[in-house]
Amino acid sequence: VIGNGKISTNIGTNYGWSKDASDATEYITVRPNVASWRAIDYSNIVNKSKSMAKSHGMTNSNSHLMKNSEWGAVAYLTQSKYGNLNVYNNSYVEGDGSATTITGMSATTKDDALNAYIKAEKMYNEDGSIFMKYTNGPTRTFYPYNHPNGYHASTTNNIYGVYDLSGGGWEYVAGYVDNTYSVNYKNTLSVEYEKNVYAVGQDAEGSALDAELDNCEANAKKFGDAVYETSKNSSDWSDGWNYDYAIFPSTGAAFFVRGNRSTYSGEGSGIFCFDHQGGGGADALTFRVALVANP
Repeated sequence: VIGNGKISTNIGTNYGWSKDASDATEYITVRPNVASWRAIDYSNIVNKSKSMAKSHGMTNSNSHLMKNSEWGAVAYLTQSKYGNLNVYNNSYVEGDGSATTITGMSATTKDDALNAYIKAEKMYNEDGSIFMKYTNGPTRTFYPYNHPNGYHASTTNNIYGVYDLSGGGWEYVAGYVDNTYSVNYKNTLSVEYEKNVYAVGQDAEGSALDAELDNCEANAKKFGDAVYETSKNSSDWSDGWNYDYAIFPSTGAAFFVRGNRSTYSGEGSGIFCFDHQGGGGADALTFRVALVANP
């Protein structure tokens, strides 16, 4: 979300997020009912994430881009008896033609998906939900995080859980394949991410095979990230648990993204969903920060 001490609610051609990540006065906040901060590249994401705690005066904590292993921990807890076994997608689309989504929203069904439809009508209901009618498209009712129906999008099925892990947008996490493509970003990453660095696949002679399946198999003994053990072979969109999208990073796209942008793939979105990206700041890509109390 936007820094400068302000929260942008401008949904439209300006998307509601900043494109000047180099501005030192812009910092991360976490809010519902706004467009998430997108179009920011991997290096800036890492740096902004590290500075979040300081920006908010939290001197007894540190912040960082959420690690792939941390996403996995949340995903496993969500899939347990302590969590929500049926997390609903955040498939909200503003209808500006750019598939702009809003944080903390829930669809009315688990695997709902919408495309870049144009808004024909938008109405706020008395209970806080939003009715949307799209030109040449469907009608939908969306629920905010604090509505009982909105709890379906939470990892705990109540207001105290984590939101937007399914749908809403592809989220960069700290996790990448150690190939020639990721070398340009290594100076940005600190030692804290070492356990989230993934090996490149090899053939029988030890030559690199930097492809999706080979890289996936090369990291079969890396546990806790909810990647290898939750996917069949990581080569098909429906190969993850709950039919979640599962594509391992490889040449040209070394970085993990999680959650999915459910405007395009309803069933493929989910807490176990993962894909690869190249580190750039595309419109559909956002990120998540972890905040940890100092010992």
